[in-house]
Amino acid sequence: MGGRIRARRTSLGQTLTQTAKAAEVSVSHLSSIETGANLPSLPILARVAAALGLTLNEVLRDVGGGSAIRVERVDESSPARHPLSHDDLQLRIAALVCTDGETGDSPIPPEGSELFVYVLDGALEVHVDETTTVLNAGDSLDADEAHAASWRAAGKARTVSIWARGPLKDG
Repeated sequence: MGGRIRARRTSLGQTLTQTAKAAEVSVSHLSSIETGANLPSLPILARVAAALGLTLNEVLRDVGGGSAIRVERVDESSPARHPLSHDDLQLRIAALVCTDGETGDSPIPPEGSELFVYVLDGALEVHVDETTTVLNAGDSLDADEAHAASWRAAGKARTVSIWARGPLKDG
């Protein structure tokens, strides 16, 4: 990341002093970011990126082995499960698109953690452990320590829902 910042600064013909002033950081701090001696906070990184005419995605590209910023689009026209969260996060998020009568297991296994479901469009019957709840567009379900979850599309039209699981409980 620091090398990318330095390369952009030099390609623009800017000195450390010019870029630091535009980003409202000290010259020594900018230098330590470029050399990798310090990691900037997100607000400082955003100011440095803006001073260099870069987006945060361009600055963070490939940091940590993959893109640090991911943009996903759910194809609501085709029934499927769409993972939305990054593998390195403890929070798991997925979108589920289904049609009337389809059934399945939770797109994210709850594994004893908190499970959250929000229905964007349509209707969904959600089974969590021993409880069944029908959710319509705009409804949500939040279950603590869920162990098993499944679903059935309950509307006449396509159903789109967002599922999230919190961090796994220790022990």
